[in-house]
Amino acid sequence: MSDDADQSAAGSPESVAGSVVFLADVRLLRALSTILRTAVDLQRDAARVIDACLEPGGKTADLARLGGRVTSGYFRLREQLRSMPDHPLVREVDALVNYHQQIVEQAMLFGYRGFDAGREKVLRGWSDRLGAPAQRLRDVYVEVQRRLANREYQDGERPG
Repeated sequence: MSDDADQSAAGSPESVAGSVVFLADVRLLRALSTILRTAVDLQRDAARVIDACLEPGGKTADLARLGGRVTSGYFRLREQLRSMPDHPLVREVDALVNYHQQIVEQAMLFGYRGFDAGREKVLRGWSDRLGAPAQRLRDVYVEVQRRLANREYQDGERPG
């Protein structure tokens, strides 16, 4: 379906985090809100894994399990996103979640392979850990939540 057909079928578009979202499809925003909340919740553990993996010395089995849970969590979110309609906002969230998954996986490879030689050079490139994409993910979540909370529905119902 073309963008023009989408717009006429779904009502007028509104901007969410720089992307056009047809707010008549509240289900999309609800599903994205749940995915975003989970992704944001995973950030704390992702940062713990990254920080621990970048420290010199041995790594524990508990850290490996935590890293596995975090990357699996991001993978499950990406699977949910793949089942959603093709939409600019869905693509943006998928890219952000993919970034988070990849950065945790890379940190674990670095940490468990013990690259002591060249550690300082690698650490300079990781100075922001999750960096700007982590903030962007949180910003998109807040914006989606705001849109869901402030939307006036034609049928008078609020999302639940």
